[in-house]
Amino acid sequence: IFDPAMVDTPELEPYDAAQASLDAQLALLRRQMAEDADQVAEIERLEGLVARKRAIMQDTIAVRRSGGLQAAGSEVASKTGKTAMDDIRTVVGRMISREADHLERSAHAARDRTRRTETITTALFGALIVLTIGGGLLLWRYIVTRRRLLEQVRAVAAYVHGLGGGE
Repeated sequence: IFDPAMVDTPELEPYDAAQASLDAQLALLRRQMAEDADQVAEIERLEGLVARKRAIMQDTIAVRRSGGLQAAGSEVASKTGKTAMDDIRTVVGRMISREADHLERSAHAARDRTRRTETITTALFGALIVLTIGGGLLLWRYIVTRRRLLEQVRAVAAYVHGLGGGE
């Protein structure tokens, strides 16, 4: 296992910072993907690959410290670290692709809901206009009919008044 006391070179500061935050990043990713069984399975694969890559990096640093630059060069030349990183990139690529597909499906569903909502809103607005016009026509008809009836009542009243005018 890598000895933290051996970390005293500035070159390892980015490595140390990444190591310190990696577990929290993986835990956050796991929480965010908890409802997607496929993504959770990929995270489990990723965690195993990350553990493997961490072990390779720790071994390489230890070899460099104990055996010098040439020994570390041989370790790097074996390409085990590169292979581990390529495997990590493959898993992350699949996860990103799956999320992009999910996002596209969600966006498509949202566009469909928006279209349906706009159609319903337009139809309801049209119905409101028709009802308003219909109400206006009924009111106009009521007023016209009322005026005619009032004219008839006045005419009848005048007639009746004219008939009984002398009494």
